[in-house]
Amino acid sequence: MYKMQFVLILIVLYAGFTHSLTWDIVVARSNNLEFYNEGALVYSATPAAHRINWISYDPVHNRVLFADQHDKDNSASSFDIATEKTQSLIKKIGNRYLTRFTYDPATELLFGTDNNTLYSFPTKSACANEVNGNLVIDFETTVLREVAVDSCRGYIYWIADNIIGKARIDGSELESIIDGDGMVKQGLTIGADKIYWIESQEYINGAFSIETADLNGHNRRTLYSDIESDSSADKLTVSNRFISWGNSNENFYWQLPKNSPNTTDTKPNKILMNTTTPSCGSQDIAANYKISDCLSALIDANLFCVNGTKDSEEPRCDCIPGYTGERCDVSVCHNYCLQGDCSVSANGEPNCRCNAGKTGERCDVSVCHNYCLHGECSIVADEPSCRCDAGYSGKRCEVYACDDYCLHDGVCSLNNNSEPVCRCTERYSGERCSVFRRGYHWLPMVDGELPPNAIIGGYDNEDIYIARAYHKGSLCPGKYVKSLGNAYVPWGGAEHYVTEDFEILCGFNATWVNVNSNFIPDNAFIGGRTGGDDEIGGEPLYVCRAEVEIDKVVCGKAYGRSHLCYLPYDGSEKRYSTYEVLVVPNDEI
Repeated sequence: MYKMQFVLILIVLYAGFTHSLTWDIVVARSNNLEFYNEGALVYSATPAAHRINWISYDPVHNRVLFADQHDKDNSASSFDIATEKTQSLIKKIGNRYLTRFTYDPATELLFGTDNNTLYSFPTKSACANEVNGNLVIDFETTVLREVAVDSCRGYIYWIADNIIGKARIDGSELESIIDGDGMVKQGLTIGADKIYWIESQEYINGAFSIETADLNGHNRRTLYSDIESDSSADKLTVSNRFISWGNSNENFYWQLPKNSPNTTDTKPNKILMNTTTPSCGSQDIAANYKISDCLSALIDANLFCVNGTKDSEEPRCDCIPGYTGERCDVSVCHNYCLQGDCSVSANGEPNCRCNAGKTGERCDVSVCHNYCLHGECSIVADEPSCRCDAGYSGKRCEVYACDDYCLHDGVCSLNNNSEPVCRCTERYSGERCSVFRRGYHWLPMVDGELPPNAIIGGYDNEDIYIARAYHKGSLCPGKYVKSLGNAYVPWGGAEHYVTEDFEILCGFNATWVNVNSNFIPDNAFIGGRTGGDDEIGGEPLYVCRAEVEIDKVVCGKAYGRSHLCYLPYDGSEKRYSTYEVLVVPNDEI
């Protein structure tokens, strides 16, 4: 973008860069640049390039910019006319194959198209890496054939579907200015205050005309018409004095005075190109012009500030609300709302109205972003909707099924149905570990490990623990010998061992009471129930113990009707009338 001060510098730079070489147009042929003046070849240069397929003249730095095509890769370089040196500007133009280019010396941007899309590329410094460019305009399915720049006013022009249109350099304010009218249009170029193009009915050999119009598309007229020759034209450029055109397949170009009247008597000059160059025609042509031709007019007409006024004291523009940039040529809405419509407020600030499913100041955030905390988000009726992961619920899947579910330090996990299940501490039980275990409780053996707080019920060369297991339909108390890894229960006169599916009695403060005179206390702990064919079903079985030998105490079952203690010992069921029974403050199984 120009500053007021920079405008003056441009004019000074142009004078300082002027080479002693005088020329009208430069022609790209193979990997050569040929400079012509009034039809005569005055200079030829061979920059380091494979095949030059596009050129543009930079009057600010007196250089020719060119695109080098090699194996469908594009690079951009410049050839300094004064120093005769080549400088690489962009070593690789991304992964796109660009077909047409133009250059804006005001912004130092290179514009290129890959048929449907227009991109811009910075050239202010040599680029070592691949440059993908910035999207300017997406024409979607419309084929973009030509592109040209009005540097002084900050517009870019194009031909798409044989319609000529224009927009701001930033891609805003798109409009069509010349209708298609069924004619093929190509060779678009911009003069100081006019646009020029070639118009024909066919792309190859046939009648064509050179057309011009004001920069807004008004006052269109035909400068030259050729309806008789077999020649055709697809390249066009305009210098300060001449209009020049040619064809990629011909070794000559045509030249017509710029202000020639539109009469049938007007004949262009045919200029033969250098026949020693190994090329059948010209890849592109560009004209020599002075940047001051349009800059002076803009400054005098106060058009330098596109949407604002020149500051009376400082070399800058004062933009009207809604515009920014050093030339006030960029709308504050340009590329602001990424997924929505932009409008400008009364104080010139951009405001976004987001598309469905988008939110954020610039409509750059999906409504699903970070919405479902533990689940997948989808948009239903323009609103985010969550499908929660297993174990989660709530509008945003923010509620975990285990959160605050297990009480009293119980550990929660999910079962196969994603339902919460508690593993309670030894002092609590119940679905949520809400029931305090008073006295004793039974716990299963897991992987051969005694559960915590297992109650010792006797001693036989090692501690013996209280166990119970089902046998013949009875839930029968007995003993567990850790060294053997088995539980033993008395039943039917014999000692029966159990290797699995038995429980261990756990708890605190075990209390034993002596039993005699056939009396079992009311608070005796019930450790099982009778059942099966040989017993009356459903009667309580108590936990008892007795000394079977000196320093050997074994635990077993006490039967209410017999008032005896039955112990599993030495392979048989031993009976004792004097024994101890386990009691608790409250009777619980």
